[in-house]
Order: sequence, then C-alpha cells, then structure tokens
Amino acid sequence: MNTRLSQLEQYLLAMERTPDSLLPDLSFLSSEDAEVYRLCNRTEKSYPLHETIDQLFSEQARRTPERIALCGRDYSLTFGEVEHLSSCLAQGIRQALGKERAVIGIHLDRTPETIVALLAVLRAGGCYLPLDPSFPEERLR
Repeated sequence: MNTRLSQLEQYLLAMERTPDSLLPDLSFLSSEDAEVYRLCNRTEKSYPLHETIDQLFSEQARRTPERIALCGRDYSLTFGEVEHLSSCLAQGIRQALGKERAVIGIHLDRTPETIVALLAVLRAGGCYLPLDPSFPEERLR
C-alpha cells in the first residue's frame, strides 16, 4: 500500500478514536510530516471581542473596497458592492420592522446573495434563521 494512503488511513482512524480532539495523535507520522501538518493547521486567530461581524466586514470594505469578496458561478462582488447592497437591504429591513428586533428567515440557496442578506439582517439589529430551500415544506413551516 502506498505510504501516503497508509498514513491517511491511520490519520482517519486516529480521528475516529478521539473525535473531540482538535489534534489527533500523529505519532504514526514522521516528525517532518507531523510538523508540516501542525504548521498547515495553525488557524487560530484572535478577533476583536467588542466588534460584530458586520462591523468587521465594514472595516474590511473600507480598507479594500475593490477587492473581490464573494464569487458566484457567473459573477463576483467586491467588498464595496457587498457593503452597499447589505446596507441598503438593512435600511429596508429597519423601515419594515421599525424599532422591533426580529428573527428573520433567510430562504435562499447558498449564494453570494445569502451573505448579503445575512449581513443586512445583522446590520438591521435582527437575527436570522437560515431556511434551506431543499428542506421539506413541512420543516420550513
């Protein structure tokens, strides 16, 4: 059996033995491979605790308005475009709800528009309930 396939199999078995562990036992790997694994999986990042997701997005849009933020099958949206679209939609949500905070259902496929809608709901002070269009009608109700 190929060495890499054997290592993958051992890795998957290690994950199965310790499903709650962030880093399974890598003793079956060479020290070099284990180090590469550790380096590639360093994803921890600290975020400002006093800022919301929509505030962080707005800051990024101010820094890089022309950079691509979302890609669809046939188009892409820049940070500036997402910022503008989500702000306009948030304003419409606020006007429709007044001061009332609400749970707003988002019934969209996973597309760039969904991200715009989620940001808009957060900006309007609401919270969203994702509703997957593939769910049965009974579940969606």
